[in-house]
Amino acid sequence: MNGSDASVVLVLVLTGAILPFLIHLFLSRGLKLFRQPADRQKGAILSGPVGLIPLLILFSFLVLPRVGSAAAAWTALYVFGIYACSSYVYFHFFNMSETARRIRILVHGAAGGMIPTQEIGATYTPEGMVAIRLERLVALKELQVREGRYVIGARGLLGLLLPARMVFGLRRFLLPGEKR
Repeated sequence: MNGSDASVVLVLVLTGAILPFLIHLFLSRGLKLFRQPADRQKGAILSGPVGLIPLLILFSFLVLPRVGSAAAAWTALYVFGIYACSSYVYFHFFNMSETARRIRILVHGAAGGMIPTQEIGATYTPEGMVAIRLERLVALKELQVREGRYVIGARGLLGLLLPARMVFGLRRFLLPGEKR
């Protein structure tokens, strides 16, 4: 790979690093999708896979004609690996700013100056926090409401319970002597 090929890869990597943000911006502001508070996480989640489309097109036009198949495979692994990492980091950065109480309290305080302690306690009640999380789980189809009760949704079995079981199984495997 020569210097101009490396420059093209660098441009793709840098583009891939900001692409999740740009796609999310386009989906939420340009197309006005995922505007409801419960749907905002869904927009951030989808920005990663949707961003693969323009990145794949750019890769096809900019890299494939320049390099051989072996170099293209390693370049693809590198570019799309960086993109996957960027999407992961972007989702968690967005998720932190969207849901973290500490961040919201700091932003609220910065906007209005001081925050009375009783206002924080009244605004961030345990019941309200649980209600927000349940609303998000229903919006993401991890949970469903049937006959006034929450039940695991179709996505919840694979998206929520299976990874949790895998993590706890791995934990029991790595730390066998620990009690439950």
